[in-house]
Amino acid sequence: MRTSSGHLYGLSAAVFLVALALAGSAVAGTGKPLISGITASKSGAGAGRTLTITGKNFVGVTAVKIGSHTLNFTVTSSTEITARVPANLVKALPRGGLVEVIKRIHALYYTEKSPFGPNCGWNC
Repeated sequence: MRTSSGHLYGLSAAVFLVALALAGSAVAGTGKPLISGITASKSGAGAGRTLTITGKNFVGVTAVKIGSHTLNFTVTSSTEITARVPANLVKALPRGGLVEVIKRIHALYYTEKSPFGPNCGWNC
């Protein structure tokens, strides 16, 4: 469709929306998060554990959980997250649990879940 000045506004609007969507993906990180591995290490005497989560598309992650517990975390790169598990939670979940990485892309939330330590608990 053309405006009175002769510009095609339907096509321009479509191009603008596609460009906006692509720019939004670049800002939020590209793609859904994917977990490829989880390891735990002691944070210090009685101080809980630190989980190192490896995978991809972690830029823009909004939450990390184990079970229903939200963890303090840092996205160290697009392929790694470190999350602190308090000592009381380690005691409450002796066999580990289900780790979730949550990321918002535009108006949708994506969750990647991976079991941690079902056979050996926090000593994996």
